[in-house]
Amino acid sequence: LVEPRGLIVYQFGDAPPPEREIMVTDYRGRALNVVRAEISTPLASARVTARDADADGHPRTRIAVQVAGDLPRGVHRGLVTIHTSDAAFPRLHVPLLIERR
Repeated sequence: LVEPRGLIVYQFGDAPPPEREIMVTDYRGRALNVVRAEISTPLASARVTARDADADGHPRTRIAVQVAGDLPRGVHRGLVTIHTSDAAFPRLHVPLLIERR
């Protein structure tokens, strides 16, 4: 399970928006090994930050998404691609929408 299923980031003014988080939780009884995360736009970056478990003990990987502080005005779209070592789920995708007003 990937949460959130889509990520929307708004920027008001010149300060960069706060870091957002994507969580990948494996409910199959084994840990899904997240190898790396990347974003299709140079306006944001993603990195794997932690591996832990949810309240019920299911393995979970946290991915931090940071949007640049010097965004051009307007709406920008991208895709977060999460690469795993699991043959059944080699890539997971999260759509990204960034808007600066």
